[in-house]
Amino acid sequence: MTTNYENLYEEIFLKNKKKNDKIIIHRHERPDPDAYGSQGAMYQLIRENFPEKEIITVGKDSPSLNFLFTNTEVSEEDYKDALVIVTDTANFS
Repeated sequence: MTTNYENLYEEIFLKNKKKNDKIIIHRHERPDPDAYGSQGAMYQLIRENFPEKEIITVGKDSPSLNFLFTNTEVSEEDYKDALVIVTDTANFS
């Protein structure tokens, strides 16, 4: 499967930007540096392009990587009407 990232950006953000005021970004458990990097980069990309959105990064923090950023704890209620993005995960088909 070939991914067209330009179309992915349009699909995720441009079509949904008016629907969701809150965006929650996840990454995999036991994060390595690239998991933190992809989650943090997604956060920055959204923040720069949609400053009016509430953007939350979630996941158990790794003490050795906390200098990059720390995550927020969320409740089930936080997910109501939120756009949820998961970064740095295994392929699926």
